Amino acid sequence: MIVGAVLLLVPLNLRRYAMQVLRAMREQHPDAQAGTWVDPYMAAHVAGLNPDGLLYDPAIDYLMDEEAIEWVEGTAQAQTNPIYLITRRGLKMMREA
Repeated sequence: MIVGAVLLLVPLNLRRYAMQVLRAMREQHPDAQAGTWVDPYMAAHVAGLNPDGLLYDPAIDYLMDEEAIEWVEGTAQAQTNPIYLITRRGLKMMREA
């Protein structure tokens, strides 16, 4: 039973963390529109989240799977952090976050 509870907590914590990252992006870009470029790593850092922790990369994957953000190709080479754009779905999720 304990194993099942732990497996349930991981996705809940992941979703919670992903929504915190999304909220942090909203705080940095209060006037964001679909297509606005964002740096979720920096937004998480400024918000006091730990973008170097174990949940950050899975949270970004979760937001991409949810089609809240899309990776902007080529930005990982041009910048330190990959850049993503906010989608319409992402804007809706931001309002709910």
